[in-house]
Amino acid sequence: MEFCADINADGLIETVPQPGDKLINQTWRDSGDAFIYGHSQIPEPPYTFFANNCFSIQRMVIMAKLADQLGLKGESENLRILARKARQLLHEKFWMEDEQCFAPMLDRTGKQVRIITNES
Repeated sequence: MEFCADINADGLIETVPQPGDKLINQTWRDSGDAFIYGHSQIPEPPYTFFANNCFSIQRMVIMAKLADQLGLKGESENLRILARKARQLLHEKFWMEDEQCFAPMLDRTGKQVRIITNES
C-alpha cells in the first residue's frame, strides 16, 4: 500500500510506494512501468500524479458543499480555497504547452514525466 499525502507542503498530493510494492504507479492505472521517461527510465518517488490530484480536488469541492449543508461556513471556505490553489498548481506544474495537454505525473524533483496518455 502506498503512502499518499502532501509530503513537500506544496498543495499537491504526492505518492510514495512502500518497500516491496510491485505497482509503483498507484493511480487508476496501477502498474510498475506505465509512466517512464522517454529513455525508458522509471522516475524516482515520491510521485505527484495528475489524476490523483484531480480526484483530490474533486473531493475538496464535494466536502465544501457538505460543510455548507452542515453550517460549517469557515470549513467550507477553507476547502474551496485549498481546491482553487491546488487547481492552479495543477495547471502551472503539469501543463505541457508544446503538447497542449497535461503531463500525467511529476517526479521527485517536480520535473514533468512528458508522455501523452489517455488521461492527459
